[in-house]
Amino acid sequence: MKTKLCIILSMLIGMSVVKLSAQVRLGAEVGVNMARLGVKGDHRQVLPVGGLTIDYQLGNNIMLLSGIYHTTKGANGLVDGSRELMVRLGYLELPVMFGYRIPVVEHISLVPQLGAYFACGVNGYGEFGSNFVHTGIGNTDGIWYNPFERFDLKTGKNEYIEPFERFDSGLRFALSAEVYKFNLSLAYDLGLKKTWKEFDPDNYFKYKNRSVAITIGYKFNL
Repeated sequence: MKTKLCIILSMLIGMSVVKLSAQVRLGAEVGVNMARLGVKGDHRQVLPVGGLTIDYQLGNNIMLLSGIYHTTKGANGLVDGSRELMVRLGYLELPVMFGYRIPVVEHISLVPQLGAYFACGVNGYGEFGSNFVHTGIGNTDGIWYNPFERFDLKTGKNEYIEPFERFDSGLRFALSAEVYKFNLSLAYDLGLKKTWKEFDPDNYFKYKNRSVAITIGYKFNL
């Protein structure tokens, strides 16, 4: 009796695992990110993005989508008409999205998505020009080899700042086209946090990340 019960339980557990696996898909995506910092005078930059994806079929064509990406954001140009800035902000980014699968024809679907993203700055590069008079720290020329780390102002007074906030978050809107197991996505990130940190104590520059990503990827069932 105990043996039969164990066999039945094992079969039920196995069936549930198979059913769960059939609802979960892993994937990989790579593409470009057209980014800017949401202020007048900056120029959109085409930067790389890529990562791993996971989605779960909730039923009734509703999906939960997430993953982990390395994405590069930033901008360059003249700020306030005269202040030169070029910055690349590299993030590890975690999106959390709900989507709705709309079948078009066999093996082809559209998936509009809505959700949020959470990001942690890990690397980057930046250059800034002189005459940052609104920062309260005088005129400075320099380079950031990582704009999220402490930066030596080299004034001879041991003055350090952290130019950009390490953590970012915002809303994400996306539309994906699935053709068999291939996936083409268009996503817009609307940053809600001000990215500029100690370099702008008077909140003169209200930088927020804005980016449009185009990626292509491949998905497979677990």
